[in-house]
Amino acid sequence: MERKKVPIGLSIQEMRKGINILQKRTVEQLYKEFEEKFGNKITTAKSLLSGTFYEINSKLKIILPHKIYELYEKKQHWIKIEKEIGLL
Repeated sequence: MERKKVPIGLSIQEMRKGINILQKRTVEQLYKEFEEKFGNKITTAKSLLSGTFYEINSKLKIILPHKIYELYEKKQHWIKIEKEIGLL
């Protein structure tokens, strides 16, 4: 069985905090990049679904990046509460 090496001077809690910061930065960066690349294209896609491609409109679900970010923030909040009350 291989043992995991823990850097000297960092507690598990400090490492988790660092990971959470990296995850948040990553999510924020992905959101920013998505907006830059596809901001105007989402409007175009919605107009096509109400016109030319109306047949598949009911089959598709458009999930915007801000909703994914909102979900991420809420999950982080739940994890924090679960830790506070001792569930995690």
